[in-house]
Amino acid sequence: MSLRQALTPPEMSGRMNATMRWFVWGTIPIGALLGGIIGTNLGLREALIIGGIGGSFAFVPLLFGPVWRIKEMPTGVAEK
Repeated sequence: MSLRQALTPPEMSGRMNATMRWFVWGTIPIGALLGGIIGTNLGLREALIIGGIGGSFAFVPLLFGPVWRIKEMPTGVAEK
């Protein structure tokens, strides 16, 4: 979150925060629906195992994203 705040111009911080909240909170109902479908069709234990396996891969976007190339915290936003 600190990195996002450091990279985002102050006038865009509200939009950035709203977008991140949409991605985080907006996917919860989708996951609940998929978990219910899997639990109904395959069983509770299998649904929990599938969810655990899926959750263990949450680091993959960070692993292949640009975050690893950032060596120091940005001090300010570049001017236009």
